[in-house]
Amino acid sequence: MVNASIDDNRMSCTFLRSYSVTKKVDGKSVTWDISTTKYNLLFAEGQVTDDGNVTYHDKNKNATLQPINFTNQTIPNGQNVFFKSDRLTS
Repeated sequence: MVNASIDDNRMSCTFLRSYSVTKKVDGKSVTWDISTTKYNLLFAEGQVTDDGNVTYHDKNKNATLQPINFTNQTIPNGQNVFFKSDRLTS
């Protein structure tokens, strides 16, 4: 996490990551590159303990309606890009 802030009793977090990340999945290297491929953004709400630790995000699980071009952060005016679903699983 790069930055966290609390406004109106709501915590917001900012993260930075490399455009390209390679991990082992079932023994094979898999690369996710957000500079060349669009991905859906998943996000959720969770609690923060009294000492400031973030807990598992298990409420209001959401995803974008369409995959996002993460290298172009412009969203057309008035376009609803989010889909809300508590049916998403981790």
